[in-house]
Amino acid sequence: MVDIQGENMSVAAYFRLKYKMQLRYPNLPLVNVGSKRPGKEAWLPIEVCVVAAAQHCANMTDLDSAEIVRQTSYPPPIRQEKIMEQVYQAGFVNDPFLAAFGIKVDHNFERIQAHVIDAPTLLFKNVSERPTGGQWSLRGKKFVEGIPVRNWGVIVAANVSERDIHLFDVKLADSGDQCGLPFEDKNPMLIRQDQHRGAQVDELMKMCHQELERRGAGPPQFLLGILQSKNSPVYGVVKRMSDTVLGLPSQCIVSENVPRANLPFCVGVCLKINTEVEGQEPRAA
Repeated sequence: MVDIQGENMSVAAYFRLKYKMQLRYPNLPLVNVGSKRPGKEAWLPIEVCVVAAAQHCANMTDLDSAEIVRQTSYPPPIRQEKIMEQVYQAGFVNDPFLAAFGIKVDHNFERIQAHVIDAPTLLFKNVSERPTGGQWSLRGKKFVEGIPVRNWGVIVAANVSERDIHLFDVKLADSGDQCGLPFEDKNPMLIRQDQHRGAQVDELMKMCHQELERRGAGPPQFLLGILQSKNSPVYGVVKRMSDTVLGLPSQCIVSENVPRANLPFCVGVCLKINTEVEGQEPRAA
């Protein structure tokens, strides 16, 4: 019900009175096309809405990710039981369409001989290692081929101090030198959003790319984006710009990891950067 000048009426009645339109599905839920903030919503019937084209899919929230993990982490016996329930509920035995094609569904699981595949040996530039428990350490190991980093930039779209950014850049460069990704440029081009009031992230990326081209240190190699949070909408903008507009690889990190970054974290970032700039990672023997 909606309040129109002190009179309560249904949404269907309001549309009939205001727009001379008879809703075909008056009992369906309404869609909020306004803000998520209380009092700022704008509710409309689904049938009068049109989905705008060329929209970017939003990243999953932490709650969505946690729900997916929960739904897929059942123990094998419970998973088997749920599958059997779905098979019985589907009623394949009495399905006339399956019968018409001569298809029969067995209610018993297929039995196969189980086997465990040994983990392959990983070949680094200076050593080899066999993973244990699906894990291996990069400490003291070098990438098969690390691409020298000569010209890169940092886009800051978060609340993080200049000092923390500088210390992180130093740690990242030192970690790259240790793992075979030599940072010849230890002073990247830095563009902060808070120093360019009103500028959008895509504009900052274009600005950074232009500055990198003017440095005379070779072609720009990649951009490092520092975002405020894991679910920041800026992430999609960074990837769209880097992949489709600038043609420049990008890697994003969350601002909270900048001041507390340790060697394993920095080496992990270097591993991703080396992949982006077409270096060679450890290979399976």
